[in-house]
Amino acid sequence: MSRRSSTAGGVLDRVYQDLDLVGGTLLGATASPDAGVTDQQWRAVGDWLLLAERVGAERMFFVDEDPVLVLSTLAPDATREDILEVYRRTWCLARPRCLFLAIGEDLHVYALTEPPARDDGAGLGEPLQILERTAEVSDVLAAFHRERIESGVAFETAAFTGDDRRADEQLLRDVRAATDALINGGLSRRAAHTLRGGACLLTAASP
Repeated sequence: MSRRSSTAGGVLDRVYQDLDLVGGTLLGATASPDAGVTDQQWRAVGDWLLLAERVGAERMFFVDEDPVLVLSTLAPDATREDILEVYRRTWCLARPRCLFLAIGEDLHVYALTEPPARDDGAGLGEPLQILERTAEVSDVLAAFHRERIESGVAFETAAFTGDDRRADEQLLRDVRAATDALINGGLSRRAAHTLRGGACLLTAASP
């Protein structure tokens, strides 16, 4: 599975320019500070950029230090299983709302609201958009212009309003279920909620 091809890189380069993502906080995935990330940015979002690098992403777009878009690439011959693996890794980051995945000369846009399939690509949801002509970025993806993303308007559509199946929400449901199991197993309610509180703090502090 290739992380980047020259054509896929060209598609994302057009996205960065035409949607004016370069006018906001668009940072490259990296395991360490480099010329493209200031010391202040690294202190604020360095952990996210490290995670993005580990899942094979190319860049992340941030709003108020919160990662909302993940931008990744695959080679033109990528299989559905390859696409599912990128979706799975990105969904597990929990916080981002949307995945822009360039596959050869095409661009697939996914809302990160549905948990990924556990077996093969058969359970991968349909993308919100599939862009086949790079020249149409401004028109087809107008809903994801930087101003709409930063204002939150881009995520007010039906595709995102039912996002209670995101990774962070699912994790919190799992914590609640574990708390109930501890109480049913004989642990005091106070002790169970203390453990739950610690788990929630860890969840909030960890990207």
